[in-house]
Amino acid sequence: MQAVIITGINRGLGEAFFNFFISRSDYYIIAVSRKVTPSQEKLLKAQKFTIVHLDLAELRNPQEQLNLDQIIQNYKSILFINNAATINPINSIGDFNSYDISKNIAINVTAPLIITNYLMSLLGEKSLKIINISSGAANKAIVGWSLYCSSKASTEMFFNTLKKQEATNKNIEIYNIDPGVMDSGMQESIRNSDSGVFPRVDDFKNLKSNQQLLKPENVVNSLISKLGI
Repeated sequence: MQAVIITGINRGLGEAFFNFFISRSDYYIIAVSRKVTPSQEKLLKAQKFTIVHLDLAELRNPQEQLNLDQIIQNYKSILFINNAATINPINSIGDFNSYDISKNIAINVTAPLIITNYLMSLLGEKSLKIINISSGAANKAIVGWSLYCSSKASTEMFFNTLKKQEATNKNIEIYNIDPGVMDSGMQESIRNSDSGVFPRVDDFKNLKSNQQLLKPENVVNSLISKLGI
């Protein structure tokens, strides 16, 4: 059996990943998430998976806050899905407050870097596969999304660097994945944004009204098939 660590499981792509792996007898889920859905709560009470209730913006000491040392010892293979992220705040540069900047970077950059560094320190002879849910915004400047674009670019570069560092290590695989434009809570935030700070808001409203948004479960199925998991 393998361990799969998923950040953010209560909605969108994270929930779709959870639903996929909870049905797999060869994987045990370790979720890092602030919230769970009612159906996940029932599975949790039945001890079908482990959850670390944590606001990723507050992650500082992984040994104490995640405490995965003992759990990971039971598995020879680990899959880490860096899913949790925020696009907020959508705003103009010059209008952010310092707290908003710090929180966005803490969730999108600092937390996955801390978790990855922690996992690498525990790895030993175990194999590690990392799926970093990135975005096209990592490689494209979008007005209003400066924090999201820059944080996604930063995280993607971190994983590219790790991939290069471990190029000769057959036990480590790294994937930066752009899942496309999905029907998710993040998309709802985008559609609710002000056209004065995000000029393309109508484009995203049209994607929803024209039913052009991808379903998270379809994205997961396609990704799993492509990676042979």
